[in-house]
Amino acid sequence: MNQSVSRPLSVLLTQVLLIAPVFTSAIAIPTEVSLCLSATPPNRCLIVPTLTALLIQVLVLIISLITFWGLQTRKHYGKWLAVSFLIGIGIAAIAQTNSFSMIYQFITQGKPFPAPPYACWDQQDLLSPVSYSCGYDSYGGLVLRIISDALPALIFGFLAMRILYSSAAKQFFHRS
Repeated sequence: MNQSVSRPLSVLLTQVLLIAPVFTSAIAIPTEVSLCLSATPPNRCLIVPTLTALLIQVLVLIISLITFWGLQTRKHYGKWLAVSFLIGIGIAAIAQTNSFSMIYQFITQGKPFPAPPYACWDQQDLLSPVSYSCGYDSYGGLVLRIISDALPALIFGFLAMRILYSSAAKQFFHRS
């Protein structure tokens, strides 16, 4: 392996982002197993949602480790898994915003945006039954809110594009 090409910042930042699921899964999996085994009726372990959550955590841990190792060893599969990981995080970040829910309902159901000033609303989503969010005082405020909600996801997308198309990343993965 030729070490003359240094690790690009986009690859380094992606590796740092990959460490978070590894640490959370490394803590969550033993905790879930210990809670499962120490339950008063031990049958709690065998219910499908508990097993599914545990399987998803193990899968995220394995994929994160494979992606991290692929980036560390300059493998092309690591690059593509990292890009998929970053795009998935970006899509999840956009999907969890309240403004996306309003835009989605506007496009699919024809539900108009509430007229300003709009103080607060309740939102149903997959992770929590009800989330309470405060709104906007003008349509300009709504546009700013949409942009501020999308900005973190766009940063992940920008990072993915840098891994794919930057000359430093191309040189980094070419030198394997």
